[in-house]
Amino acid sequence: MTQHLSSTPPAQSPAHQHRTPVSAGARRVRAALAAGVLWASGNAAAQFAGGVLNQQPEAIKRLDVDEKLGATLPMDLEFTDSAGKLVKLADYFPLGQDAQRHGKPTVLVLGYYRCPVVCSVVIAKLTEAFSEVSYTVGKDFNVLVFSVNPDELTSEAKGYKDVQLDTYNRGKEPGVAEGWHFHTSPAETSKALADSIGWQYTKLPNGEYGHPIGYMLVTPDGRIARYMYGYAGKDQAQQVKLSILEASEGKISKSLADHVVAFCYMYDPASGGYALRAFRVMQLGGGATLAAVGALVIGLRVSEVMKRRRRAAALESELVGSKDRTMAGPGAPAVAGR
Repeated sequence: MTQHLSSTPPAQSPAHQHRTPVSAGARRVRAALAAGVLWASGNAAAQFAGGVLNQQPEAIKRLDVDEKLGATLPMDLEFTDSAGKLVKLADYFPLGQDAQRHGKPTVLVLGYYRCPVVCSVVIAKLTEAFSEVSYTVGKDFNVLVFSVNPDELTSEAKGYKDVQLDTYNRGKEPGVAEGWHFHTSPAETSKALADSIGWQYTKLPNGEYGHPIGYMLVTPDGRIARYMYGYAGKDQAQQVKLSILEASEGKISKSLADHVVAFCYMYDPASGGYALRAFRVMQLGGGATLAAVGALVIGLRVSEVMKRRRRAAALESELVGSKDRTMAGPGAPAVAGR
């Protein structure tokens, strides 16, 4: 695996120029993704402005991520992939003749396809990052997405896969589809996977699911290499690239950022129900922006005051000098050292 990883930009194949039409289901998924991104920014900002703070229902307060760095995934767990085929985790990390597993470094995502906002944003941002890095899905690393909602259908998993392959700038290249998998499973199976990686989630009274926002990197032999929370914005592509490289080398690494867990849902005391949250970190980002703007305003104000003081001091010096010259008489030098 390691020999495939380099910083050389990917060659663009002619397939990129001609996309085959996507299915109606995929178009609906794409529309949901786009709407989710737009809704995320607008609604989170509106809730923040309206005073809905970080209040959580009891079900959410009990959730957390118990990082199990170095733990091996439960290889016998069985899922249904987007083609309707039964697969085991072991299929993605096959055993070699040396009795060791030899898969590819893997990006692993837990969420659900009907999630109104957060999951679609995480997956869309990952696909965007994959398009920016030189490593190729299916060739240099795999992507495994698992739904925690047992009511979701294989067709929904396929719709998500179709959209990501069409969005990814190398989605039509040979081998990409074979390395990018979306799964469904019974509740006990997704729960077993989540427990094995310390990724807690719960079904809320409104039928949606509360869960942490993020994804994991897995080594080629199936061990958890890193937890990544939320998404890193403009730096995500670089972080994803470095994390894939480290995972390919079997390195187990701490989180790139502080362990700040964001959740899909927060409680709105005004309405007495669960209010959707695109990202809790968007609030933190908004607060940081306000702080930066405030600091800039203060800095400009201080700078202006200092300039005024310097101008006043210069004017006073000039007036004093003029007075001294007048007192000394015409043509006499100004008095220094006063």
